This record gives sequence, structure tokens and C-alpha cells, in this order.
Amino acid sequence: TFLNAHPDLKHRNEGWVAYQAGDHAAALQNFRKAASYADKPSQAMMAEMLWQGLGVPADRAMAYAWADLAAERGYVQFIRLREQYWRGLDQAEQERAVRDGRVLLEEFADAVARPRMAQFMKKAKQRARRSANYASQPKSVMVPGPGGSTISIVGHRFYDPKFWDPVQYQAWQDAMW
Repeated sequence: TFLNAHPDLKHRNEGWVAYQAGDHAAALQNFRKAASYADKPSQAMMAEMLWQGLGVPADRAMAYAWADLAAERGYVQFIRLREQYWRGLDQAEQERAVRDGRVLLEEFADAVARPRMAQFMKKAKQRARRSANYASQPKSVMVPGPGGSTISIVGHRFYDPKFWDPVQYQAWQDAMW
């Protein structure tokens, strides 16, 4: 229920599972889905996989554009990644990265992805509340965390607003990263 209500975490988790299994095409597909719900770690994984050519031919300019999106909130590790990539590009790649990065912003920047996530969460919360009348609360819920780790949420905190209110949820995510 929790992961179905949080497509950023669900698809990031599925992306990690596929990545670790060596199915890079499926990993990219899942990271891209998570990225569309404002998931910065998934945007960073898109960048890394494009830079290395995992699942697709290497595309350093697009890798930079994804890294730039991942760094949008100022997470230090993603800023470092973005700057590292920029230094590795030649002038033509830098120009293409800026040009093509504008296209990514239209679909994946926080200005459009956060409202998409908020709408999804609102509907999912309504569904979860309706089903709560029929199911017992879990003792704990495991969700994906930084670097492929997991975080345990105690069952009685399942409906804590930091997991269901989009603004508080984003603050929780920002605190982790």
C-alpha cells in the first residue's frame, strides 16, 4: 500500500532491483518513471547510467542534463556529480546538454513533477484510508532510502502527515538526502 501510494519510491526501488540484477534497460525505465514524480535520486541514476552507457549507448550531454535536474534541490552529492560531468564535456557536448536539458525541465523539473506527485499522493491517501477499514495496520513498512538502503516505518506511524502531505513528504525526503 505504501509503495503504491508513493510512485517515486516504488519505481526507484524497482529500478534498483533491476539495476542490481543487471537488467539496465528495465532499471532505466523504472528510474525514469520515478524521476517523473520528482525523485532526485532516480534522476541521478538516469545521469549515471547515461554517462556509463548502461542500458543505452553512452550520452554524456544527456547525462549532464539529468544530473542538473538531480541537483535542482541542492543535494550536495548530486551537485558534485553534475559538476564532475560538466568538466568532462567538450564545448559541443556542453551546448547540447544545455539545449536538450531544457526539454527535460518541461517534464521532470520540480515545478511540474511535484504537483504530479502531490495529486497522486492525494488520491492514494483516499484509497488507503478506505481500505484501512478492512485491513489491519502493518507492524512496520520498509521503504527505499538513500543509496539503495531501506528505512523502516513503524506501523502506527503509517499515516503520519510526513508520508502523506506532499509538502511534509518533500521535507522528509530533503532531510534524508
